[in-house]
Amino acid sequence: MSVYTEAQLKINSDSITQEVKRAKGIEEELRASIKVNADSITSCVTKGNVSSYITQYYNNVIVAFNNNSKYVQISAGEIAVYDNGVSASKKRAAFDQNGNHFYRDNYYVGGKIGTNQWTSNNAHKGLVFDLEPQGKYMAWAQRATESASGYTTILCYSRANSIYTNAGLNLGCNMYGNGWILDNVDLRNCSANGYTTFTGTLPVVLEIHKTDNNGGIGWTYGNVYIKNGLITSIPQ
Repeated sequence: MSVYTEAQLKINSDSITQEVKRAKGIEEELRASIKVNADSITSCVTKGNVSSYITQYYNNVIVAFNNNSKYVQISAGEIAVYDNGVSASKKRAAFDQNGNHFYRDNYYVGGKIGTNQWTSNNAHKGLVFDLEPQGKYMAWAQRATESASGYTTILCYSRANSIYTNAGLNLGCNMYGNGWILDNVDLRNCSANGYTTFTGTLPVVLEIHKTDNNGGIGWTYGNVYIKNGLITSIPQ
């Protein structure tokens, strides 16, 4: 069984670096190093091609896993996650006292998942999904199968002239009420069981009366007004 251990200490005018290597038998080489500068301390532990890094500054700490993986930066009051590099364009999420914020390609999507309280009564506190003005939409989506290349929208709030033309909630699947109440709704352009709902006037007989002593009769009519299948007015 072959074993070797190597240690180096390098002292420069602006840094001190210490590195230790070890290999035992057929195991992959283990390496650990610490580099001290005036503004930071960096430590690295490597086995084969897998490494973890920690760089500590006076105001934040950067944690990295492998050269081609994600990065985590810890600063005062915030933990941020990056995609292969600590830069604005690589920033993907940040967690602070207000919640979890999201970014994409150097753009603050403008939303967060966190907690808040009701403006008119701060005794009411809860979980919120907040969308800032620069965010165009927020959606619930699902990938139908393992082989699907994208996600299908189930429910989406869109700003006007964004994903959808009109601002509001848009369904991407059937909704089942299961017997629960749907209250205070303005129904428009509706259909029922595959049929288009009726809009118009429906005449009804309100009264039948005698017109003379020879058996003549007459009718009094009224109108029932219907809009999208809903009765909006009836004769009094």
